[in-house]
This record gives sequence, C-alpha cells and structure tokens, in this order.
Amino acid sequence: MQHKTPLNSPPTPTMADHFARFSSMLESARDLTIEAAVSASTRLTETPSAKRPQEISKLLNSRNEREVLSGMKCVISLVSRGEDGVQYFADVVKNVTLLNPRVRALVMVYIQKYAEREPDTALLSINSVQKALGDKSPRNRAASIRTLGGIQIPEIASLLILCIRRTVMDPLPIVRAATALAIGKAYEIEGVNRKQLLKDLLVLLGDALPVVVGPAIKVFVQLKLAMAKSLLASMSMTKIWTPIHSNFRMYVRMLAELDAWSMAMMIDLLVEYARRFLPRPTVVFSNGTQMDLPGTAHGFASLGSNYSCTYDPDLSLFLLALEPMSHNDSPQVVLASLRALILLGTPRHIIDFGFPDALVRSSLLATDTLTRLYSLQCISVLALASPEIFRGHTRKFFISGNDSSSIAECKIYIMLCLFAPENGKIIMLELKYNAFSQNVDIARAAVKAIGRCSQTSPEWADKVLRWCIAETTTAASSPVMAELLTVIRYLLQQKQGADLDENQLIKTLYKLSVVLSATDQQADAAAKSSIIWIIGEFTEATKNLLGPDVVRRSLKTFVHEPEKVRYELLMLAAKSYLYEIRTVGAKTPDSIVGKMFHHIVHLCRYDSSFATRDRVRMLEQLFEDVDNHQLATLFLQVPKPAPVFSKYENSATSTLSAYLISPEWADPDTLPPKTIRKETTPQAPRFKGINSESFMDKSGSALAISSDNIGSGFSAPISAAKNQLQSLDEFFGNEEESEESHSETESDEDTSEEDEDSEEESDEEETEQASETEAVSENEYLSSEESDESDDSEVALVQDSKNGKASHAYNSD
Repeated sequence: MQHKTPLNSPPTPTMADHFARFSSMLESARDLTIEAAVSASTRLTETPSAKRPQEISKLLNSRNEREVLSGMKCVISLVSRGEDGVQYFADVVKNVTLLNPRVRALVMVYIQKYAEREPDTALLSINSVQKALGDKSPRNRAASIRTLGGIQIPEIASLLILCIRRTVMDPLPIVRAATALAIGKAYEIEGVNRKQLLKDLLVLLGDALPVVVGPAIKVFVQLKLAMAKSLLASMSMTKIWTPIHSNFRMYVRMLAELDAWSMAMMIDLLVEYARRFLPRPTVVFSNGTQMDLPGTAHGFASLGSNYSCTYDPDLSLFLLALEPMSHNDSPQVVLASLRALILLGTPRHIIDFGFPDALVRSSLLATDTLTRLYSLQCISVLALASPEIFRGHTRKFFISGNDSSSIAECKIYIMLCLFAPENGKIIMLELKYNAFSQNVDIARAAVKAIGRCSQTSPEWADKVLRWCIAETTTAASSPVMAELLTVIRYLLQQKQGADLDENQLIKTLYKLSVVLSATDQQADAAAKSSIIWIIGEFTEATKNLLGPDVVRRSLKTFVHEPEKVRYELLMLAAKSYLYEIRTVGAKTPDSIVGKMFHHIVHLCRYDSSFATRDRVRMLEQLFEDVDNHQLATLFLQVPKPAPVFSKYENSATSTLSAYLISPEWADPDTLPPKTIRKETTPQAPRFKGINSESFMDKSGSALAISSDNIGSGFSAPISAAKNQLQSLDEFFGNEEESEESHSETESDEDTSEEDEDSEEESDEEETEQASETEAVSENEYLSSEESDESDDSEVALVQDSKNGKASHAYNSD
C-alpha cells in the first residue's frame, strides 16, 4: 500500500537550509567570542589591584587572540601610566609568534622597552623577530628592524649589523626609514661596529625619497656630536660633513616634502653647513661702502634701508627654499626658518617672505601657550633690532584678558620697542590702562614701560611725570606705588642738572608729602620711605621748604613707624639741620630744626635696629662741632646716581640667545671648492613585481649589492625567489656568502669603470684644460680629506672631476 505525504506536513530540509543553520551557528559563536573578550577586559577593570596581575597573565596566555590583544592593551596601558610592567615579560614574549599584526606591534614595543632588563629572556625572541625581515608585509619588516635596533643587548650586536645591511637596501621606503631609526638606536650598544653603521647611514642619507632622508637626517644630527667626540675623534669636522656636500642641493629641493620635525632639523643642519662651508655674503650700501653680513639679529640695526647683498648661488638657493615656510602649519618649522633668515639673510628677506605676518598670526591664534610665547619672543628680538618690521602691527600686541603674565610682559616689551612719535599715543594709552591691572605683575611691568617711554623726548618726560604724580595722590595704597615713585625719582634726577624748574619741583614734592599724612589711604613702608628719601634728596633744590614740616608731622607717630621709615626720617632731619647750619649759620641747637634733629637722634639711640643705632652714632660725631660741617656736607649732600632704568631689558632676549647661537663664518681661505657640492643623481628604487622574496636568492640568502647600485639608489632589477624562513645559523651563513659575492662584484665593476674612463679620456681633454685650475684645487681638497682615513672599512667619497659623479666604495671587512 503506497503512503502519501499529508498536505499539511512540513517541507523536507534542503542543503541550503543546512548551510543557513551552520552559518547562524558560526555567527553565534563569533558573537560569543567577542562578548567573552569584552567581558574579560571589563572584568579586568573591575578586578582589585592585588589580583590584576593574575588576570592579565591569564589573558596573555589565552589561546584566543582577542583576549591576548586585550591583555597586551592592558600591559601597554600600565606602562604608559608609569608603572613597571617587567613582571609580564615572559608572558608577552610568548606571543611574538602570533600572526595578528596588532598583537605583534604591541609585543615589539614592549620588548624594546624591557629587553635590556631581561636580556636572557629577550634572546629567546630574537630569532622570531629577525625572521620577520623576510615577511611579505613591509610594515612587519619595518617593525622587525626597529625592534632589533631598540633591543640594547651587546650579544646581538653582530646579528644587528647583518640585519641592517640587509634592510638598508630594502625596495620599500618604509623599511629603509625604519632602518635609519634602528641605526640611531644601535649606535648606543656597547661593542657594536659603529663604522659599519655609519657606512649604512651614508647610503640612507643619499636616498632619493624624502620619507627615507627625513629619519636619516634625524639620526645624523643625533650622532654628529658623538662622531666628533668619541669614535671619529681623530677626524676633522670637515670629514664628518662629507655626506652633506654632494647632497646639499638635493636636500634644499627636498625641503618642502619632508615632515615637520624632519624639516626643522634639516633647516638647522643646513644653516650650520652654510656657516661652515659657504662664503659669507657681502652687503653693499648706496654710498659704495661694503661690509660682511652681520649674521645676527642685533646686527640688523646696522644695515639701514638702502643696501644690496651678494650671495653664493647655493646659499641663495637655500634662502629661496625658505620662502614657503612662512605658511607652514608647524610652529617649529616657522621658528627654524626664521632663525635661518636671521643667521644667513637680511631683514628684507624676513619681510618679503611674509614672516612678520606668520609670527603675529601664530602669537594670536595658537592654542598652545608655549607656541604663543616663543612667537612673541622672536618678535621682541626682531623688534629690538628693526622695529619697522612690526610697526604696522602695533595694535595686535595689546594685552587681552586671557593672557598669562609672561605673555603680557612680552607684549609690553614689544610695544616699548615699537614706541615712536607716530604710534606713541595709542601705546601710552594701552600702558596706562594696564598699569592698574588686577594682575600685579602686569601692572608693574606696564609702569616700568611707561618710565622707559619717557626717555624718548622731553615732551613725553613731562607728560609721564604729571601722570605719575596724579596717580600717587589717588592710589597711595596701590601695589604699583613703588614703581611710580621710582619713575618720579628717575625723571626728577634726570632734570636736576638741566631744566628743572624750582616751582614745579616744589609742587611735585608737596603733592608727594601729602601722601604721607593722608588718613584715607595709608601708603606702605616702601612707598613712605621712597617719598621721604626724594624730599631729602632735593633739600638743597627746594631750599629746605618741605623737609622740616615733614619731620614735624612725623614726630608724633615716629615710634610706630616701620624700620625703613624711621631710618629715612633720621636722614631727612640730618639733611634739614645741615642746610640750616650752612645757610643761617646756627651755632646752637636752639632752632626748631635743631631741636627736632636732636629729639630724633635721642629716639634712634635706643632703636631696635642695629643699622639705625650705628647711623645715629655716626651723625653725632659729624655734628659734634657745627662750625666744622664740611665732612657732613660731603657725606649727606653728595649727588646720588639715578636708578638704572634701561629702555630695553627683557628676559625674552636671553631666552632665545642660546637658540640663535651658530658657528662663526668660516675663513674664506679654508673654504672647499664649489664643485664639491656637485650632486650625484640619486634615483628611487624601481622594481617590478616587488614582494618579500625580492631581496633573497633561491637559497634564502640576501643578494649581493654592487657599489653602483648603492650610488644610484639601487635601481637594478632583482629576481624573485620563494620566501623561506631561516634559522639563526643559516642566516649567518648566508650573510657570509653574500659578502663574498659582494666583493667579487665590486672587483668586476671597478675594472669596467676603469675601461670606461679610459675611453672617455680623449673626448674630454679640451674640457679638462679649460677647468684645469678648478680641478687641481678640488683634487687637493679631496686628497687632504682621504689622507686622514686609517681604516680600510671606512667609506670614501671618490669625487671624479671629469664626469662630476660620486660613488660609494665599500671595502670588505
């Protein structure tokens, strides 16, 4: 009997249904895995600190890469907060073989930091790290060589040298850039072959790509001082600059393509090179006189406005390359370019290239306080030497409410440098407004600036004096009272021997004396003592009209006055009594002035201050015989010098003085010939079908590289081979084979170069005769440099005066 399927029965599952169910199960498992990793990291943050190391170790030893990644993030987070993460070293090193790129990157960062503290454990990871040099991914190769360079263990010095020699000619620039950084780290390892590292660095310095030259320049600047002091102490400074000679023009053209940090370091390096190896420019004035370029910011004041300057073509090329730097977003680049123009150029370059606008813009719009301060300090240095550069931006230096004390003081100094008859009114109004700022430092700086502005002309001196007198009568308790009195004292002493009007002086001193007896606003001790000193100093000029009255009013409260005030009242009484003796001829102490003087002397004889008691004993001896008062006159009425009140004083100039220091211009007789900067033509590596096996032969060893490839940027094609992981023994064996093939290739190429030179010799005889003198001087310069080389392993730049090409010649170790 045949059974039939009921109409309402479910359909039979198909193959697609099974795949859909299986896919759903996989997605559920993936979600569970992600949730487990998230819960693990969340659980770690909630774990007490005492149990946290166990949880982190559990994550690092997990078989799940997501949990391992969470553990590595926790370890790096602990290290970034300043905690010691060396206890996880063994657990972290185990994960160096994982294929997850994020995990490997964090592991290598960790190994670089703690490998020196755990050298034995770190050596276990060296083999895995060096095998990554043959990885297909250039990022993995770059991370590998950077990690090897950061491991400061002397035991791997020889291995590191071989690895660097392999990656220095890697086809991809990211790996060569990482190699340059590794050279800088490896140079610090004890016992490393530093001369070989310098050879490899020379190759990278001549690279055609900015992404490689930038890190190479950073390392060169870092090692330049070390090369001069330790390893190459016997070499002259000229030889250290050898790799820069033929690359100078290439660096100038490449300047705009570098990153900001490399660009700033490159500019500083080229500035030092120009001062050492380029002729000093000559300034020619309109009247025909000549002078050398000052090369300092303070020397700009001697140039004036009518002048012209002659430059070496290479120096002119460098200065023109700095023109677009005023629009750079990096403050470091702007400041480095400005320093270069100060040391090598003229104020005309700074104005034409737009650096005044760039500095003002940076001082106003920069969010970083230090950037604003450094920009203002540069402006202050330039404004002191050449105020006309920034005179059109006067209003942009007015103080705003959110300016700090250092920024406000720098702005006040700039306004002082820009003070002139055409803008003096608006600057003085701004300074007067800030003289009573709530910030005491800003208020005091403004009052001092007002006093310096009074030196501009007698008209401004009278205006400032009237303003200071008016402010002292209304602001006796102000914290800037001492600065106001200093300005008044300075102005009165400046006028004392010239055009001081007696009536004006008496009115001025009377207004000051009112401040002493004012009851609504009590002046502090410093202000009172300053006023009493000023009245006593001008006793002779005012004919003693105010001194006795001030002493009389102060006797009632003498014992309650501070020590400074008591001392100045004693001296004022002595000066008033001396004037009366000299003019009236009083021989007895019956006069009112004499009685007041002896009363104060009696009080001060028992004063608590030792200085006051000592001064009283001296005055008693001077006035013991009133007929013989010449000694007292010499002592009390001798002219006092005016306070040191320089128009230009600011800490900003001293802050930047160290940054603006540069080597002196070289002696013209010691300069090398110009042809030494005749550049080679570096070419970027050109490869077809580049992969990780492109720099290995079939046996897995690194291919030999000829000296021509090094000089031309390694443009020869390389055959691809199957990538094979190497053991440490195989790695060292292959490197020895590569060195042998390398030496054989060098000998063949040297022979071919000699043949080519002999063929070209006959065609270039006429050209050689035309430039015979220049070629001879050049050969003498190069031979003097080559004679200093004592080690065959050093690299030598062989300069060919016939074709102008330079090639790097390597000798076998």
